[in-house]
Amino acid sequence: NAENATTKKIINELKSCNINWVDEPDNSTARVYLSFSATKNKYSVDYSVVDARNKITVPPQKMYFKKVDGVGKELALRLFGVGGAVEVN
Repeated sequence: NAENATTKKIINELKSCNINWVDEPDNSTARVYLSFSATKNKYSVDYSVVDARNKITVPPQKMYFKKVDGVGKELALRLFGVGGAVEVN
């Protein structure tokens, strides 16, 4: 749900990472699920990853952030199982 400037910037930064994004998945393609939301003073993103067989490779998790710069790169690491603090920045 990349509907505003903040989420669009994060998605663009994520897409610029060295990841082979595809529009048409095949039998070896993992799927990434992202959901952004905002509160009064910060944003959050819920994320998870499943492999081609629907096996959860990154369980549902949440990350909070106030500043947008670097969030896409941080998210890219987390989509590959690199953990981190619940709140970044």
